Amino acid sequence: MTGTTPGGFLVVVDDRNAPFETGELLSYGDAGTLGNVSSPVIVGFGGWQDFKFLFSGVNIAGENRIYAVNHNGELLSYGDAGTPGNVSSPVIVGFGGWQAFKFLFSGRNVAGENRICAVNQAGELLSYGDAGTPGNVSSPVVVGFGGWKDFKFLFSGRNLAGENRIYAAVA
Repeated sequence: MTGTTPGGFLVVVDDRNAPFETGELLSYGDAGTLGNVSSPVIVGFGGWQDFKFLFSGVNIAGENRIYAVNHNGELLSYGDAGTPGNVSSPVIVGFGGWQAFKFLFSGRNVAGENRICAVNQAGELLSYGDAGTPGNVSSPVVVGFGGWKDFKFLFSGRNLAGENRIYAAVA
């Protein structure tokens, strides 16, 4: 906890008994019932708070991935084997410029293909595939021609009919 006093001093209260450290990436199981979330596993030991974007997705090969954009603007792809600290060796699937996007998330298109979606500075919605190899996401398809950066939230999901959708909340 952090706060200031009227004299201008900064006061920091640090709970040394807290079970986790700042920047650790935790993984919880969810069985889908009330109060079922499992105890977390620390799958990343530190630094995760420094990423601009952090989201899960699936690459073209069907492998579940954790995607992150580092301070150099690279798009990193991690696998999670479910064991402590196992997400430490990412593949760089995008070499730079990823920090400039307003939105970055994963999803599936109507054809059921796993995609990475991004909104560029022109407000276009771009769709990338990830083949799982370094630098492979360099040729996006423009799927939305403009206005996409004006939304407050933008994400993908499935509706009750099982159709792949992109959801947007008007700002």
